[in-house]
Amino acid sequence: AMSRILAAEHRDAECQMVLDKIITKQHDFMPAYNDLAELQMRQRKFDDAVDTLNAGLKVSPNQAILLNNVGMCSLLRAQYEDALAWFTRAAGAAPDDTRFRANMATALGMQGRYDEAMALYLQISSPADAHYNLGVLADARHDHERAVKEYALAKSMQAVPGGTAEKATGSD
Repeated sequence: AMSRILAAEHRDAECQMVLDKIITKQHDFMPAYNDLAELQMRQRKFDDAVDTLNAGLKVSPNQAILLNNVGMCSLLRAQYEDALAWFTRAAGAAPDDTRFRANMATALGMQGRYDEAMALYLQISSPADAHYNLGVLADARHDHERAVKEYALAKSMQAVPGGTAEKATGSD
């Protein structure tokens, strides 16, 4: 709790000292590794964050949130294939947590693998939301033609009760 208060107050050096102390004294307390890595990521110290997360994974190799956050470091570095691999491991470790599949979809979309990203989004969200998310990814890739198409599909589906692709397109 103290580290989170310090982080909220942007007292990063003190926050890091608290988290380092927790990790030293209680090396199996995974939230400390995660919080320290998040602090390092906010400071754009991605190598340090990955080192911290890997230290936690040595203690607890299947910690989904740690696996996911290594993927986030890769995503922020535009290393989308690596990010996908980490997000896939996180999803395997916690299959009921849809955040990890959403992150997989993001990594796929950022690689231009739109159909695969859509398939994942459709597992965890409405078709309207899936198309909107794909539009955001297409925009991020500067694929504006695809983004416009996806936003239009999302909007048309939201106008239909239930927002399903079949209703929006008139398909059976």
